Amino acid sequence: METFNESNFSPYYKFQILLLLFVWSLSVKTQNATQSYNAGDQLTPKSPQAEMLFKFHDIPVSEYTGLPSINIPVYTINSGNLTANISLDYHSSGHYIGAYANWCGQGWKLGGGGMISRRIGGFADEDAGGFIETVDQFTGSGSYDPYGNCVNAFSQEIYTHQQGQQFLHESITEQCLDSEPDEFIFSVNGLTGSFIYDWTGTFKVTCNQHVSILQTPFDGSGNAFILVGPDGTQYTFGSAEWTAVDKGYDSHASCFPYVYTYRSSWVLTEMKDINGAQLFFDYTPFTVLQKNETDFIRISRSFDVEACGTTNPTTSRNTSWTTINSLQLSSIRTHDGIEVVDFNANTLRTDVGSNSMKRLDDIRIFVNNRELKRFVLNYRNHGRLSLNSIDERNANNETKNQYAFSYHNGVLPTDINSKSIDHWGYYNNNGANKLTPSHHYKILGADRWVYFPGADREPNLQYTKADVLRSITYPTGAKSFFEYEANTYGYINDRVVNEPTIIQEEYLAKAFYDPNGTGSYNIPQTFSINSDTTLVRLDIVGWTRAEYVDFIFPSVSLKDSTGQTIKYFEIGHDSTPHDAYPQTTQSTEYITLDKGTYTLFVNAPWADDYIQAQIIYDHPDYSQMIQEKDGPGLRLSSTYQIEGADTIGYKSFHYKNASGKSTGVIYDEPQYVYEDWRLLGYLNETTNERRVVECPSIAVQGNSKAVVN
Repeated sequence: METFNESNFSPYYKFQILLLLFVWSLSVKTQNATQSYNAGDQLTPKSPQAEMLFKFHDIPVSEYTGLPSINIPVYTINSGNLTANISLDYHSSGHYIGAYANWCGQGWKLGGGGMISRRIGGFADEDAGGFIETVDQFTGSGSYDPYGNCVNAFSQEIYTHQQGQQFLHESITEQCLDSEPDEFIFSVNGLTGSFIYDWTGTFKVTCNQHVSILQTPFDGSGNAFILVGPDGTQYTFGSAEWTAVDKGYDSHASCFPYVYTYRSSWVLTEMKDINGAQLFFDYTPFTVLQKNETDFIRISRSFDVEACGTTNPTTSRNTSWTTINSLQLSSIRTHDGIEVVDFNANTLRTDVGSNSMKRLDDIRIFVNNRELKRFVLNYRNHGRLSLNSIDERNANNETKNQYAFSYHNGVLPTDINSKSIDHWGYYNNNGANKLTPSHHYKILGADRWVYFPGADREPNLQYTKADVLRSITYPTGAKSFFEYEANTYGYINDRVVNEPTIIQEEYLAKAFYDPNGTGSYNIPQTFSINSDTTLVRLDIVGWTRAEYVDFIFPSVSLKDSTGQTIKYFEIGHDSTPHDAYPQTTQSTEYITLDKGTYTLFVNAPWADDYIQAQIIYDHPDYSQMIQEKDGPGLRLSSTYQIEGADTIGYKSFHYKNASGKSTGVIYDEPQYVYEDWRLLGYLNETTNERRVVECPSIAVQGNSKAVVN
């Protein structure tokens, strides 16, 4: 990769945009690739501002991401030794479809305030049954009794305190106690990091600088988080955003409320330095109503027919509604009121459904109660809220400078529940109406496969780039351009990606009877299987007018090289004559074949009979090995500047090692299928006995983001 050379850029460019472009390394933390598989994962919708905080934390602007750090400075407000740098920052990894655009435009984030937001795995840490309660129980300091007792949803067996540690483990298994701490993400005044409540009963902080926690809303000393920076500055996060999730179904029985309300984020309300100087941050409340959908397929093995039922798959879509009581920054002011920065949001947005959300219209700076200048944000009508330009105006509202933006072609869907997304939630325009991917699924412990057509969840670079920032035009007229490519990974944890290319083979055999010609036409197909235990799909369609008394019907025979019949099928028949209308048949079968040569025979014996059979299977081609795969989002492939008639500073970036292999690493690949056992109750009608049994099954879960173990 070519070394970045500052000599190609004027000081103006250095001030406006700092490019941190080195080797990119894909990981779970930097690429939003994974979540734990936990029913509580649905309890994570956040306000648009909080969603962008997670994005900037999860893919930090560093030498490892391959992303430019794009920053438009607005103003710096000062009080004593305190400074708050107000800016508009852009993140160009691609747009997550499952969240509304931020109030200053898709991909943009207002810098200058601060926020703590969190990921919840089950219950909120501080709630009954949350992780703090779990730690108390296992360390012997607690007395656990959420809602009186915990009820097993399947057997209706009531657990009590006297069952001790076994009860605690069972409570975690039944999701009545939370075994996973929430992750708190913070960003304030150049400090970024995270903290969790650990098994020692204290909060542990990971940060780019030394940060300590002076107070939390959970320790009884107040309702705010107070963080202390390396210089002694105290940051108070005193106002919370609340999220209420109405799941629409009772997935946790009595342990988990039907509607669950919790604090999802905290906003910065005060900065105070060691000398007592202060900055205050004010907010305006607003409410967001959001629908969330998850697709499920469940397939149970016929382990005990009476108890467990059949192997027929069931599909469902769980819909929940999330109400977010959010906060938008309205002003920053010094403790003496000399400097004030107002953030004005007056225009209702048109890209958020029925929500009464407003966009950021302008930022106004006042000194001694007189307006110094303002920054006006202009938007384009392009689906989701999209920032078109920023005008810097003087006190007389005259434009002095302008920053203008252009974006890569494409329009993002405004529906945050669009199914046209890849594994990681980026747009791929697959046109699907479901989230579960196409796949062959095998019933646990049974020699039976089923196939479900589903969504294409693979990344598509053309659409991942849709509406991502392409250029900035500066007040001088000079421009910076950005071109992107798909993130790739060549390693799955410590395993090298090295897989054969999968080629789909198709063989069609058909037969029909032409009474005006020479009779029956039979066109068989011979094909070869190159490896043992290959799963093949046999699709059959046909019709006949043959009557029951004829006893000869259109048929399909699959035979091996010795002539032995592997599979025989004929169009179904009954005792009803079919002279007036044809009897039609459509069938799909799955067969496991070993290595060898096979022939598909078809027969259509009567006038107007027709039948066709098609063999479809995936064939691994070891002559074409896959060395890398597309991962989540984008990285920069090249950048250049235009000043007048000159193109300067062209740089291209490469992300492969000396052998030409992608250096990207992902912890694990997306997973949608989970093997489990279901507790089911049934009534034996002969003995009138009620029993609860375990039934093996698989669950297929289609999320708006990939679930990776």
